[in-house]
Amino acid sequence: MKNDRTGFLAGLSAYTLWGLYPFYFKALGHVATPEVLAHRIVWSLLTLALFLPLGDAWSDVVRVFRTPRLLGGMVVSAMIISSNWLVYVLAVQSGHVLEASLGYFLSPLTFVLLALLVLRERLRPLQWLAVAIAACGVLWMILHAGVVPKIALFLGITFSIYGMVRKRLPVGPLAGLFLECLFATPLALALLGWIHSDTGIAFGHVDRATDILLILAGFFTIGPLWLFNVAAKRLPLTTLGMLQYIAPTMLFFVGALAFQEPVDLGRLLGFMAIWVALAIYSVDTFKASRAT
Repeated sequence: MKNDRTGFLAGLSAYTLWGLYPFYFKALGHVATPEVLAHRIVWSLLTLALFLPLGDAWSDVVRVFRTPRLLGGMVVSAMIISSNWLVYVLAVQSGHVLEASLGYFLSPLTFVLLALLVLRERLRPLQWLAVAIAACGVLWMILHAGVVPKIALFLGITFSIYGMVRKRLPVGPLAGLFLECLFATPLALALLGWIHSDTGIAFGHVDRATDILLILAGFFTIGPLWLFNVAAKRLPLTTLGMLQYIAPTMLFFVGALAFQEPVDLGRLLGFMAIWVALAIYSVDTFKASRAT
């Protein structure tokens, strides 16, 4: 019971922090999106380096460099999660928090679809129903708005692909994130160099508050992830699965209420279809877990 309580509080804290991310990135709205991404990568790498000696994370890092298949997989993983981070920050800074919310609502369902297409897994009837309803919700949004929700689809699909890639790589979470940041650092440094020569970087040239916020990018990235890993070790998968909807739900309300992004009836109907699909998916997951 103590483990369950600790795990639940850790999971709740992790997803709540992820749900509050827009306020942090909105505070950096005056900093170019590529620079925010670059600082997030670099400061995350430095933060992770402090914790790498703990446990067997360092041995995991060494093993990856000695195994070409793992090394290639981690490079791919780094590129996928970096692109996801970039588009997420861009979405928040450009006033598309609701679309980012939709992307992470779609993520569990796109993961199921990828499992069908890539891993050739068989879907249960309720999974088929959930995917079909979610597809109808997205199609309705496209027809209603006249545009494809590119940000939402990109975030949902890339996060699902990232989860699938990491699931198939036997690398611990701490070592894995360190390696992803390490492999993405050359890109981050190149971005900083390009921005410095083009328009000038914000770090060290705006004010102290901006510098502190950029430095804290490492903490805001690693903190929720550490809490999530604590929860993953102590909670049943079904409980963790239900908690994952906290963050996108908070994103929806932050976008609609705090940032006053427009939510007309047509858009709301599309979101409602996604929520129904997620409810069906959650019920099916719970029933399958009980059966096993």
